[in-house]
Amino acid sequence: MKDKFEMEIQPDGTIGMVYQDGIENLADEMGADLVRTCRVSHVEPEGKEWAVRSAQDPELAIRWHSNGREPVISREGKLMLFETRDIAIQQEIRFIKELRNGG
Repeated sequence: MKDKFEMEIQPDGTIGMVYQDGIENLADEMGADLVRTCRVSHVEPEGKEWAVRSAQDPELAIRWHSNGREPVISREGKLMLFETRDIAIQQEIRFIKELRNGG
């Protein structure tokens, strides 16, 4: 597990975070139950590069904006591909809320 990670605490007490191995141990140490996990997105190979897609809607992905200069979460446009899995994961985290909420 990473030394640092971000947590989002909802008004109802729900804690959200990007899953990583070891999170169950952290929950145990805090005395919390890990009730459920929900996959928001997938980082998968596309040929020799990597793409980020929504787990619930595979057409929803990080794509190039129509101006061709910036990434957006969309069902349309050219899929944005990343050289390495690590870079794709960084972008997945950057756009996690949009991927979770459908764009």
